[in-house]
Amino acid sequence: PGSVDRVLTERMVRLCRETAGWLYAGYTPVQVGYRPGSRPELEGHLAAALAGCGTEEEKIARINRRCASVQERADDDLDTAVFGGTEEEIIARGSQWCTEIARAACVLCQIAGLPARMVYLVNTEQAYSGHAIIEVYRGGSWGAVCPETDVIYRCPGGAPASTWELMNAP
Repeated sequence: PGSVDRVLTERMVRLCRETAGWLYAGYTPVQVGYRPGSRPELEGHLAAALAGCGTEEEKIARINRRCASVQERADDDLDTAVFGGTEEEIIARGSQWCTEIARAACVLCQIAGLPARMVYLVNTEQAYSGHAIIEVYRGGSWGAVCPETDVIYRCPGGAPASTWELMNAP
């Protein structure tokens, strides 16, 4: 109680029966306002990752895979590890922190023209019980994606599974 993470999670919009309709309708815009050329380094990473891609699903899979590989360059020593910074810095130095990896994936999706938002999975009854993922909008719906573990969640039949759907029918 009182920690920065706890305070932030208590102030977030909680996904529950009362808020689900709002969060999955008009809360997050589904138009991306990215201005091409404003983040050239990330555009370069994205161009390399998306070479030969066609569909939105292929783009999401490639971005997810690229961000999962960010862990390979991360400093394992907590005494010398660097935290925070821009998404460019996170990709360059590596990170094992799910929040940083999710941030990088969210921004790369947006640069690719895919609406994306951060999702924090937390249990406020336990310390250190959280995880950050993203949701990406495509085909008229939001779908949960974990760029740290390179998982794209799907409903039976293959459609994207939202965090809300996963909460109600894991």
